Amino acid sequence: VKYTGPHVGPIETKTEVNNLISTSNIFHYSGHFTQNENDSGWDLKNNIYSLTDFQGLNKIPSFIFSNTCGVSNQINQSNFFFKLSKLGIENVLYATGDINSEFGREFAILFYNQFLIGNNISNSILNARKLFIERPA
Repeated sequence: VKYTGPHVGPIETKTEVNNLISTSNIFHYSGHFTQNENDSGWDLKNNIYSLTDFQGLNKIPSFIFSNTCGVSNQINQSNFFFKLSKLGIENVLYATGDINSEFGREFAILFYNQFLIGNNISNSILNARKLFIERPA
């Protein structure tokens, strides 16, 4: 697997996200998901990175790991992550409810450790879940 990064934030502007995401095959966003009356997406400092922003990209990654917290009914109502797959992003990994930040970080590390040793995304998720459950408390 060829990769660069990590690029550690905070990423505060849409331009910064565009520059990173349009040059990546794998993109990991860690932050907050938000929804208001006009839009939904990743919560940046003074803006929301929405589906419209994804549609404006010349190149999209094949895999997005959206390690976000957000109320589950917001995510389900917006269909944000389902719509990402409709844009051609082959694999989208996201939480369906609120997650503890430390648990999200631990799971991401376990997942990427599995992925970087050559497991496909499905097996990396499965193995990371097993390791997460079995880890010492």
